[in-house]
Amino acid sequence: MNTLLDTRMCTLLACGLMALQAPAVLASDGASPSPSGAIAANISATGTGNDTAPQQVEWPEVKWVAETENFLQVRFRNAAENFTAEWGNLPQERVSQGAVLREGSAGPRVVAVRRRLGLPEAGIFDANLGDRISTYRAAHDLPAGRHIDNTLIRSFNLGFAHYARLIDRNLQRLRRLPGRLGNRFVLVDSAVQQLSMFDGQQIAGSMKVVVGKASDQTPSLVGEIDRVVLNPYWNVPPDLTQSRYAARVLDGGKRYLDTRGFEALSDWSDSARVLGYDEVNWRSVASGERELRLRQRPGPGNGMGKIKFMFANEYGVYLHDTPSKALFDKSNRLFSAGCVRLEKPWQLAEWLFGFTPSTPSSDPEQSVNLPETVPIYMVYLTATPSADGFDFRSDVYGRDIP
Repeated sequence: MNTLLDTRMCTLLACGLMALQAPAVLASDGASPSPSGAIAANISATGTGNDTAPQQVEWPEVKWVAETENFLQVRFRNAAENFTAEWGNLPQERVSQGAVLREGSAGPRVVAVRRRLGLPEAGIFDANLGDRISTYRAAHDLPAGRHIDNTLIRSFNLGFAHYARLIDRNLQRLRRLPGRLGNRFVLVDSAVQQLSMFDGQQIAGSMKVVVGKASDQTPSLVGEIDRVVLNPYWNVPPDLTQSRYAARVLDGGKRYLDTRGFEALSDWSDSARVLGYDEVNWRSVASGERELRLRQRPGPGNGMGKIKFMFANEYGVYLHDTPSKALFDKSNRLFSAGCVRLEKPWQLAEWLFGFTPSTPSSDPEQSVNLPETVPIYMVYLTATPSADGFDFRSDVYGRDIP
């Protein structure tokens, strides 16, 4: 699969997204409004998904009001209606799998495919059928080609209702976003692990990101980036301290803490005291009997890298640099505990400020406020309009399951 904001999507999404709004968590699928338009006519029930982040959040039902749509919703809805008009009224009969068929082939499977694609019945695989197959493949995000193979047949046999359901579910997700758009904003799509920066209706830049594992999903939310922190500490999540680092300290002793820049603290307050190695019962931490605040000092191996981007939200997630650059070479980048790791953090910082922020010293935790807050939208889109139809993404978090 291509990434969300690939070349084709840039032309469609580059018309903008979302307005500034107080930080909020996006509604679960169950709180979304009823489907509308051409897609809805082809879906008997979309079911209830699990877009809810770790806590259930009440959200007022969003009414379908054309005047409040942002441009991304409009383009998505228009693409859905075009997709329905092109593919929604074709015969939905199943086609049998078999050997690859190409132009010049003949037989009952060719006849079945012609019927499935709305062409006059004939036993010959001609140029018209090749053209129609090529168009179908592009519209349904299948590998390009003019041939009949089992990948194409599987798509036929899923039926239009399958694709319509995915499109409608994602349209409902978009309809929970603000109707008025910010002049500049950041969009993070955890389904494809991509961040994009928008200036008005144009994409100013994009980058790969690492998002939460399936067990620690990055939530969907709306927020405002208000500052960056340079030379940050990394406060290790308590469950990670227990499951990973306490055992390593037991094996490596004080030397492990010192060489990797870790220090234990008395509590989670701003006035917490740094504890000596012997003040901590590391076996109790490893067993879960004691919760310990462990943090890593700034430095080359710090889990936060050299910069993090802050926005108020109830989950304590943020964007940050990382020393684990090799993860960005992977096609699926679900490795974090919920925060978002950036491939190019300094590109984002320069875009936000108009210059590269810096500090006069190497002291830790130096905060630099933005002149103006910038909206950030963290979304989850498994279907997005393309130049030819729709791109369908892997449902890495299982949120499309009814």
